[in-house]
Amino acid sequence: MALIVKRQSGQAALVILAIMAIGMTMALSLSKRVVTDIKMSEQEQKSAKAFSAAEAGIEEALRKLRAGEEGSPQIAPGEFGVSDLDVNVQTSGGADQFAYPVTLQSGQTAIVWFCDHNEDTGEFTEDNCYAQPSINFCWQDGAAVEIVYFYNNGGAYQIKRFAYDPNAVRRTNDNHFSAPDLGPCVSLNVGATLDLTVGVPLFLAVRPFYQNSQFAVETIGGATLPVQGHTVTSSGAVVSGEEEKITRKVKVFRTWPIPPDSFFQSIFSANSVSGG
Repeated sequence: MALIVKRQSGQAALVILAIMAIGMTMALSLSKRVVTDIKMSEQEQKSAKAFSAAEAGIEEALRKLRAGEEGSPQIAPGEFGVSDLDVNVQTSGGADQFAYPVTLQSGQTAIVWFCDHNEDTGEFTEDNCYAQPSINFCWQDGAAVEIVYFYNNGGAYQIKRFAYDPNAVRRTNDNHFSAPDLGPCVSLNVGATLDLTVGVPLFLAVRPFYQNSQFAVETIGGATLPVQGHTVTSSGAVVSGEEEKITRKVKVFRTWPIPPDSFFQSIFSANSVSGG
């Protein structure tokens, strides 16, 4: 009888030890998960703080540009509770190539300027305009593009349309588009040469269809395009732990003032495109 009692007692001890081991394992796992969740929550908070500081840098840079002030704003990081805040303002354009800094959404309109603007006021002038007879237009080959050329013809403001689609199947269904006549240019897949021989070039209005697209222009004979606007980059950073740094960056492109969307709707609607 005593032997049986001892054996049962030993089995009970083993069961208790097994339960304790399982409990400790679960407790350690839960503790690790809680620590991980706390760390992730702290990182998210610091990431949000870095992003908020970067946005504040963008707003300050845009304020300076609207006020006609030159240069990048100098902002103390401590004002936003971050370790670093770097804001950089650069002019875009002013060279023989210009890659639009933002990917255009399908149906969205962007402008390529051929004439100078007053950098203090942003006012458009018809001085110092692009004087070459053509320009190469480049884009990503999945999209079709419609380009409206605005020019001054002896005091009369007129337009000329270009429309290209690299997709031969879509072209058979819509005679509005032509096949591109130029291969890859400015690191993009396809291009076309635009004839600008009529009038004094003012600007191009560009709109992609069927999918989002990047685009760029390339001048002829090394001619220089005017400044197209300003690219503002703002980076905020917060130290997390002893060495880890969480950085968030915001980038915007501020073009010169452009006509309202309703103006472009009336221009492009004359040859509307389905699927845009």
